[in-house]
Amino acid sequence: DVYFDVSEWDRYGILSKITLDDDSTIARIEADEKKQDTRDFALWKAEKPGEPSWESPWGKGRPGWHAECSVMGKHYLGLPFDIHGGGEDLIFPHHENEIAQSAAAYEIDTPVKYWFHNGFLTINSEKMSKSEKNFFTAREVLDNYDHQAVRFYLVSGQYRQPLDYNDGALQQAIQSLERIKNAMDTIKGRITILERVGSRETEADKKLAEASRKVREGFNAAMDDDFNTPGALAEIFTFIREINTHTNDVGGAAVLREALAILTELMEILGIDLQSKTTEGASEVSSDTLKGLVEFLLDLREEARKAKDFAKADAIRNRLGELGIEVADTKDGPTWKIE
Repeated sequence: DVYFDVSEWDRYGILSKITLDDDSTIARIEADEKKQDTRDFALWKAEKPGEPSWESPWGKGRPGWHAECSVMGKHYLGLPFDIHGGGEDLIFPHHENEIAQSAAAYEIDTPVKYWFHNGFLTINSEKMSKSEKNFFTAREVLDNYDHQAVRFYLVSGQYRQPLDYNDGALQQAIQSLERIKNAMDTIKGRITILERVGSRETEADKKLAEASRKVREGFNAAMDDDFNTPGALAEIFTFIREINTHTNDVGGAAVLREALAILTELMEILGIDLQSKTTEGASEVSSDTLKGLVEFLLDLREEARKAKDFAKADAIRNRLGELGIEVADTKDGPTWKIE
């Protein structure tokens, strides 16, 4: 066996903030009489019966288990590379040892610029464990929940903190996404109306434009704060309230398009794409064609209402509703969205 002597590398403990005088770390490491210090770790393990082995200057054997990460990082990414992730339980000894052997072998200060260690995922406040049989695979979760909702749930907590998996949390994520989708639909509906009646500047334009500016600033500040995704989502929902308050009074389509673009962009930064929203039967129809058909039917409905043929107007609205298209009347005309 070949071991790394941690006393020979003066920066050992740089990631986990341990010192060689700190005996609390020893309990996590396998004791071996071949080591000078319990924290010394294997670079090469001698051959054992039934295990894979390769020839080396020290005889047949295999690499120590920390070595694979150092080798893959250098081979595929080069050193130093930007980001290395992992669970918080890997900080010591695995990642500490990876830093030590890479820095010593390749004579660099550090093999990685930024470390991201995530908190544990719990199940109903209990640690996930195969022995307790209280875990789910990603495929099992996605069989029951839309992938966008799962993504939203995952970013609802700061990545360093523990995150509890339960049905209530996933249902809350679904409801939160619906609030955002409804706000986007409100904007799209107002744009449709303004395209029909023409734009005019209002006080609400200034308020929504200011909200658009603030949400981008607030979102960026939160993400710059160690990827504070809960803070970023809080900024988005403040923006949602502003959208719901002012959109129906906005007179300029350009302001609405900017707000929609910003909301879409910020959600995509979080890995959530809310732009595609079609009914199952309309999935093969282009968005422009669908919009044109619905607008044509709404024009017929408006003509029926002007002619006081309310039965026909209601029939058009009800039929659209059966197809999953919700129509809402506003002071400037009807708007619609796909349910």
